Formats: sequence, structure tokens, C-alpha cells
Amino acid sequence: MPMGKFRGMWLIGITLLCLLVIIAGCGGQQGPENATETPDTFKITIAYLVGDQLHQYALPIAQEKGYFAEEGIEVELKEFQAGGMVTQHFHEIDVGLIGMNPAIIGRSQGLDLVVFQSLNHGGSSLVVHPSITKFEDLNGKEVATPGVAAIQHNIFTMFERKHGITAKKLTAKVTDMAIFAQKDEIKGAIAWEPWPTLVMEMAGWKRLLSSNDMMENQQCCTWVTSTSFMEKNPEIIEKLVKINIKATKYIRDYPEEAVKILAKYANREESTVAAAMPNMIYPWPPKVNEASSKLMIENLIQQDIIEAKSIVPDLDTWYKGLIDESILDRVIAEGYLDKIEKEGVPK
Repeated sequence: MPMGKFRGMWLIGITLLCLLVIIAGCGGQQGPENATETPDTFKITIAYLVGDQLHQYALPIAQEKGYFAEEGIEVELKEFQAGGMVTQHFHEIDVGLIGMNPAIIGRSQGLDLVVFQSLNHGGSSLVVHPSITKFEDLNGKEVATPGVAAIQHNIFTMFERKHGITAKKLTAKVTDMAIFAQKDEIKGAIAWEPWPTLVMEMAGWKRLLSSNDMMENQQCCTWVTSTSFMEKNPEIIEKLVKINIKATKYIRDYPEEAVKILAKYANREESTVAAAMPNMIYPWPPKVNEASSKLMIENLIQQDIIEAKSIVPDLDTWYKGLIDESILDRVIAEGYLDKIEKEGVPK
């Protein structure tokens, strides 16, 4: 073979090899730092609250019905006692399922946190000793709350001010409230369901008020992430939005089947979950309630739990930084919500 011809074939071979390397290098999919086993699968860490399946229903329903797998998401779960603990460990997770109250507090303290869609509204109850017949009877009495970072504490203090009373508020783990009630160490307890229902079952107490009685359309649990994660991984947030829409549709259409799933993942009796579910509101579409959220911000300022100077330049502008439902709104505008509403989800 002539030398010139050989040299030409050699150059062609090298060129083809370089092209293959470039194509291979461009073929990867950018994802979160802890993602991916394959270009189409992402692994993310989700934080949730202990025994909070009624509020954070999307997680167990998505696990049970395979919604995460359908969207190519592998989930690592981390359980916490309260939303305030999730914000303290925010650097360890990608996404959190927490109440609006701890989300507000975390953001006001400078945490890179944004709410990108809602879970439930309402869903908490104030349960009391049989001797208590009206809210005013709790004046000067011991009432357990999950702590100042909890929505339930916020709502209770607003109701105290409205009715002109002051109870002796004690911080307690929701898992301990029934024990305190049985020992007659408290006369009231407010928490997220099903814990109030469990107090009623174990201590013979009664439900005095639901949180929706205390604040109409009260925003409760939400999906949160960091603004940096959302900006880097909008495709993952979109997948989570679609998962949440499907899970919300499921629990609204098949409440009896949902009770079985939630009871299984909460390790509770189905009867307990079924008794608590009427206090839940699962909004459609699953959007954050702005009015109740702003009321909670104002009350947190009045209680000196957050500083007014951190809500700058004004409440409306600061709130727009806290809530970013732009991906949810786009998914709705593109017709996904209507599609799920029309076609439904398999039982």
C-alpha cells in the first residue's frame, strides 16, 4: 500500500475515534449531585415526618402505586419528629415534606428554602379532657403542642388571642401526647392527625375543634426544596409535581383504598386512620393557600418567633420568594391536571 494512502486512512481512523469520544461525552444527562445510576433515573433524598402519612399522603401512595418508578425517581427517605428538625438538617436532603410554619421560619432565618407545591390543608385537631366543654375552659390549663415551629402552635396562639385566654403551653413530642393525657398531666393537646385521634382512643378524650374550625382553609403541609436544587433540576421538580397530582387524585377518588395504604405505612389501625381522615382537606389542584399562609406569617411576627425585619421589603414580596409554584402552574397550563382529571388514576 502506498505510504500516502496509508497515512490518509490513519487520519480518518483517528478522526472517527475522536468523534465517538465527543459523542459519548455529550450524551450524559445533568442531574443532582447524588443522582444517577442511569441517564434516565435520579436518586433523591426526601425528608418526612413521623406518623404523618395523612398529611404527607403523596409519599406512601406514590411508593405503593409505583409513581416514583414511573417517573424514573429512586427515593431515599429520612424521618424526622417535626418540621423544625427537617429545616435544621436541610443540607442533608434534596426535598422535604413539612408544614408551612417551619418553612416560613426556616426561610426567615436565611435558609435557602422554597415551597413548590401543597399537600394538605387543615388536618389538625385540638383534643381535650372530658371536663373541658369550650375553648375558654383551657385558660390557665396545660395544653401540649408540637413546639413553636409547628403550625398547630401558631394556630392555637391565634385562637387564644381571639378568645382572650392564655393556656400553659407545653412542648411535647406527638408520640408522647397520649401518655401525658392518660397521666392527666395536660388538659388539651393540638397536633396533626392521626395523633389527636390516638389521644382520644387511648385517653378517652374528645375533639373540641379541628384546625379548619380555627382557621379556614388553613395551609398545612407542603413540598419544599432549596432554590439551588430547583434551578439545577427543574425536570426532577416537574416529575415530583406530576407525582403529587396523581397521588392527590388517588386519595380524592379512592379514600377507602387510601386509608389502607396510609395505615400500612403508618403502622396504624385502619379504623384510626379512617376516623381521622374527615379532618383532612386535599385541595385540587394541590396549590398553596395564600391567605392562611400570610396570616401565619403575621402571627409568627406578633409572637416574636420570627423578626419583622427579616420579612423584607414587604410581606407580599417576601411571600413571593417563599412560594414558587411556577413549575406546577406550567404543568397545569400544559394540560396535565386536566388529563389526570379526565382519565383518572388506576385504583
